[in-house]
Amino acid sequence: MVKSVEANRGVSYGLQHVFSKEARVAIVPLGYADGVDRRLGLVGGQVLIGGVRRPMRGVVTMDQLIVEVTDGPEVQVGDEVVLLGGQGGEQIPAQEWADLLGTITYEVVCRLSTRIPRRYVSSGPHS
Repeated sequence: MVKSVEANRGVSYGLQHVFSKEARVAIVPLGYADGVDRRLGLVGGQVLIGGVRRPMRGVVTMDQLIVEVTDGPEVQVGDEVVLLGGQGGEQIPAQEWADLLGTITYEVVCRLSTRIPRRYVSSGPHS
């Protein structure tokens, strides 16, 4: 779902992120039940949509995360959302989330549930 949020309105649990001006948000059906850390929207976590870095806003809920899509190309329902990896020349490495959360990359990637589709891309020859 993509929707508008009025200025001075809060989103997510406890309304912990309040928009200072009107904004557009995408509601992504992934949350902490999928292993996405609840704090990511509070500490600067981003995802990729349309090859553009988009900030998560507010606390990640059990089955949803809120992404601000006010700036950049228009986002529509059905657009691919990349949590970790690359899209359109941009990259979000697991190390980025680990640094934001004060942990290691293995904790970030190992906690992601099997409900999240994965695509593994080789960067070189393997036997």
